[in-house]
Amino acid sequence: ILVKNIRKLLSLSNTESRIALLLGTYYEGEYPSMNKIAEETKMNFDTVKNAIKALKKKGIIDKTFYN
Repeated sequence: ILVKNIRKLLSLSNTESRIALLLGTYYEGEYPSMNKIAEETKMNFDTVKNAIKALKKKGIIDKTFYN
């Protein structure tokens, strides 16, 4: 999962930034579950779910992920 435009990171909330940066540490083709993201970031599942939704809406991550 790659950030398509690094400048977009500046407009993200702290939560969104943390998740985007975490996703950037995974290899191409590796898609961690939302539960794993929540565990690794020490965030609530619903917080992760909402942040993923926002990242998709902002075009940071591909809309086909995490449907």
